[in-house]
This record gives sequence, structure tokens and C-alpha cells, in this order.
Amino acid sequence: MKKFLRPRTVLAAVLFALLAFLLGAVLWNRGHARYEALPEADRFMLDEWNTYHQGTADQDLWEGFQLRERSILALNGSSGVGYLIQPSQPVRNPLAAKLAMPDGFAAEVYRISPLAPQLLSLRAEGNFNTIGKTYTCFGSEVYFVQYDPEAAMSKPYTASHFITFLSHEAFHYYMQDSWPAGSTYSMEGLSADGRELLYQEYEVLADLQNALLAGRTDRSALLAYTQQYLDIVAQRIQRDPAFLEQELARETVEGTATYVGIRASQLTGYDFGVMYFDNVKDVPFSDLRNTVESGRLDTQVLANRIPYETGALLCLLLDRLEVPDWQAELNRQTPEQPVTLYDVLRAACQPDAL
Repeated sequence: MKKFLRPRTVLAAVLFALLAFLLGAVLWNRGHARYEALPEADRFMLDEWNTYHQGTADQDLWEGFQLRERSILALNGSSGVGYLIQPSQPVRNPLAAKLAMPDGFAAEVYRISPLAPQLLSLRAEGNFNTIGKTYTCFGSEVYFVQYDPEAAMSKPYTASHFITFLSHEAFHYYMQDSWPAGSTYSMEGLSADGRELLYQEYEVLADLQNALLAGRTDRSALLAYTQQYLDIVAQRIQRDPAFLEQELARETVEGTATYVGIRASQLTGYDFGVMYFDNVKDVPFSDLRNTVESGRLDTQVLANRIPYETGALLCLLLDRLEVPDWQAELNRQTPEQPVTLYDVLRAACQPDAL
């Protein structure tokens, strides 16, 4: 008789322990369910989302983006806790606790236990939504992002800052599903003469960078630099057409997302801009020649990272030149009919358009 009771006893003990653990998780999640009791990094994340939400009420950062209207699931990468912000459906689940938020907060927020199956499955997907896939949490279609608490809150000049990271990746997801992919490419496809022309392009971009940083509004000077840039890129296209097709596509895809991240950062008071790298900012484009040719920077970085920066600079230039409907022009593109930032800027600088 004992031989049969022992396995049952063990199973009962395991089930009891499991139920006790789950009950503890539910009670922990529902305990202190108010904003003031949250960890500092999580409060910071919620505050940034709220500032972004309020700041884009009258004018969006990009035509049709509408991130403020989305349901967001923010996952703390250290604690595993999730925050469901602005759910589109009522939430009724013991693993989700509605938080008491400060007066004036723009939306409902639910704290989700790390044990919730929805969170476990999303973590297996990575750190943010994959284009072409739909994700739900307790009935709401969500954009999820997993953030590092330290980088999201306190590190300077980093693209991993919460609102910077969220807006950049969400822009890819919501706005670029019908754009050309902008895939990675190898610097080995660039000829020696083409590399020299690329360095010349960086010199002109440095002039534009300095002018924009200085807040210069002299349209004629900006147009002169812009024409130099357009002339060099036209030469590069003639010399290395296949390479430039890849570069300009990636520059457009990643540069526009970086631009949105920059604008979101500025809106919430975080210092982030073109040629910002962790712990250093405003690196001149003209420095790239020396750092690459001296071996201090791998050449492949010019393809992997720098298009984010050149593309963002071109977006800021289009803003400064007040080119009408430039965002709408990019929104209309398809893989069969691509439009690059170079295309938009070249069209805007035609004599009949000035």
C-alpha cells in the first residue's frame, strides 16, 4: 500500500508547492499595485511614454505613425515584469494587476507577472516585434519591447534609451512593412575610387552636420552643401551602382527610424542626435576617414552603422529646408517602386522645386 501512496504523496506535494508558488506570484503582483511602489526605472519608462503620448497629441513625429494610439507592452529585461500600457480590451486575469497611476496619466497601465504565459512566449521572440507578425496580450494587439533598465534610464547618448529604442523599432514595424528591406551589405562591393568618393561625401555631410548643429537657417548655404552632396552621390551611383542601391536603401530604412528616435528623444528631454554613440556625441562625419584608414574602426561599420546616421541627417535637412510632403513621399513607396532619401532630396532641389 505504501508503494502506491508515496508517488501520490510526492505528486500532491509538488502540486501544492506549485499552487502555493503561483498564488504567491499573484499576491505579489497585486500587492502595492501603485505607481509610487514601482522600481525607479519602471516609473521612468512610464513617465517617458506619457510625455511622448501628450507631446504628440497635436502633431505626430511622422505622418501616419500614430504610436500614441497603440497598446504597448514594455518588458523589464531584468525583473521579467511586464507593463501593458493603454490596452484596447478590458483586462481580467489574476496575473495582471491594474496600477493606480498619478493624476493626469494618459492611459490605464497593468503590471503583468513574469509568470504570465504571454510574457514567456514574447521573450522567445526577441526584444521587439518582428515585422509581419501580430502579437497579443490579454486580448489587446500590442507592440512589445524589452528594455534594459540601466540603458533605458541613465546611460547618456545611447540608442537603447527607452523612448529612443521604442520609437525607432516601432517605426520599422508600423511604417516600413511595405518598404524595401534595406538589408545589410558588405563594404567589399565598393571600389577603391568609390571609397574615396564616400569619404568626400562624409566631408560634405560634416559641413551640413555643423550647419544644422549651429542652427543656421541660411537656406542658400544649406542648398549649396546639399548640391555638393547630390553631385557626389550621383558620381558614386555611376561608379558603383549595385553597391549604392543597397546603401541608399539601408540609409533610407534605418535613417528614417533613427530620425524618429531623435525626435522622440528631443520631445521627452533626452539628449540624442546624429552621430551619437554610447558616451560620446556629435562625432564629425569627417572623422571617419582617419578612424577607418588607421584601423581604429572596422571598415564594415561604414555599412552596418553609418547609414543610420547619414539617413537621419538627411531627414533633419529635409525638415530644415521645409520640403513639403517628404514623409508622405517615402510612405508611398513599395519594393517594386522604391524611394530613397536621396531621391526625395534630389527632387526637392530641382530648379523648378526651389
